[in-house]
Amino acid sequence: MIKRLPCFCLLIALALCLSSCGLHFHDDPQVAEALTPKNMDYAFDYEPSSIKPYKCQAPCQIALVNVEKRTEKYVIWDTVYVVSYTPQKFTETVIRYMGDEFVRRGIKLNSDCQKRIMVSLGEARVDFRPYSQKSHFELKIDIPDLNYQKTYKGSDATNDVFVALAYAVHHTVMEFMQDPVVVKYIESKP
Repeated sequence: MIKRLPCFCLLIALALCLSSCGLHFHDDPQVAEALTPKNMDYAFDYEPSSIKPYKCQAPCQIALVNVEKRTEKYVIWDTVYVVSYTPQKFTETVIRYMGDEFVRRGIKLNSDCQKRIMVSLGEARVDFRPYSQKSHFELKIDIPDLNYQKTYKGSDATNDVFVALAYAVHHTVMEFMQDPVVVKYIESKP
């Protein structure tokens, strides 16, 4: 028993060292990889043919503008390893996904368009739970033409921290895209 004590102490010291150092991941690439229309269609059993296009009287165009200014890192998950994100970069990931979903619904993205939707992040976090990670995501939208600001919220849980966050982003984007005020604004004449 006494002979094994140094080995046991070394094992404890190694475990403490690894847990205090932690592995550090930036979630932008991992979430972006999971956050694609194809992956979300598969995960939520959507048929691409069931997606209803917006009913525009003229060719619909919008501009999605990243107005997120925060560039410091935020930790969203900190257990065995640390996951952090930079709000400005993460907003770009979300805007790419929003753009893909708008294009699927017949909306063209045009940075010079007069219809502008300003996008920034509220909060992104993942709570550790046994056997799953519960993610929370908030998306701030501002439509200056309508003087309309709203924060959309979504959450989901799965066993992978990055996929859980991607699912929460997806739910939030779908809530935004189905908001009657947003639909009316997009379908209105330019």
